Amino acid sequence: MNAMWGKWAPLWERSKLLSFTYAGAQLGTVFSMPISGILCKSDFLGGWPSVFYVFGAIGCLWFVVWMLVVHDTPAQHPRISQEEKDYIETSVGTRQKLKTPWLSIWTSPAVFAICAAHFANNWGFYTMLTCLPTYMKKILHFNVQQDGFLSALPYLVCWMCQTLSGQLADYVRRNQYLTTATTRKVVNSCGLLFPAILLCCVQFAGCNHAAVVTIVTFAVGLGGLCMGGFNCNHIDIASNFSGTLMGITNMFATIPGFLGPAVVGWLTSEENTRGQWQIVFYISAAVYLTGCVLFNLFARGEEQSWNCPEVSVLVFKGNAINERDRSESAQESISSRLQS
Repeated sequence: MNAMWGKWAPLWERSKLLSFTYAGAQLGTVFSMPISGILCKSDFLGGWPSVFYVFGAIGCLWFVVWMLVVHDTPAQHPRISQEEKDYIETSVGTRQKLKTPWLSIWTSPAVFAICAAHFANNWGFYTMLTCLPTYMKKILHFNVQQDGFLSALPYLVCWMCQTLSGQLADYVRRNQYLTTATTRKVVNSCGLLFPAILLCCVQFAGCNHAAVVTIVTFAVGLGGLCMGGFNCNHIDIASNFSGTLMGITNMFATIPGFLGPAVVGWLTSEENTRGQWQIVFYISAAVYLTGCVLFNLFARGEEQSWNCPEVSVLVFKGNAINERDRSESAQESISSRLQS
């Protein structure tokens, strides 16, 4: 998605479009968890196997729609207007196939910062995604159907936070209240520090189920604020290689997908007690905090020099073109053309 939006998203709409796109994953989780609980308790297609059949069929349908309506670049899209095509291409520039600067990417502090934040955010997300149903059942003693509905709540909050963070980040950058780097760091800090604090507070809720569910819901959900932080930073620093950067950072960010549940399983293997789960929450909080610190130290908001080789449509003699002025000029030109 980062590679596609690198070719489609105007400068001041990047956060909004990326956050709206990735928020779809959380919205899907909101629906899939309770539906899975209902299907498991039903006799439809054998009960629990129906979960795979139903969502597999939905995935196939989505694939057909995607192939019909999505195109790589505005120039290849047959159904958008010429005015819209001109506006997008003037804003993002005309891309050409460039040699990937692998050494510069792997030695870039800015890339390391995104890797750290991505890893930290996914640690909390994957740990809760895979283990939250177990916590709901073993510790809070909810049944399967209740478990499905309650486990979906954090992702509803996450969906709202992701959508909001993208809109907010673009608003702040467009009006120049903060620089791109500062905007990313502030939004990202909120998305990592708030969950860390809330996870440390779970123990104080004791046996109050409503309080525990509320705390865990917002601890996971507020992580969605990171969407306006590190998740958009790939395009900020290297729009020509944003897809490559997402592949690299996501490679490290998938490690929590198997490491997090393994740690939870090891810590809770003998008994499922509140004390053991609190250790799980403390570890997640520590990972969140570490990712936040590293991102704030090393993240950058400006385009990196290795994004533009000797010939680039976005850089002349080492000085970046003011893309905001280009975008506004394009809008004025298009408006004049429409009026005439």
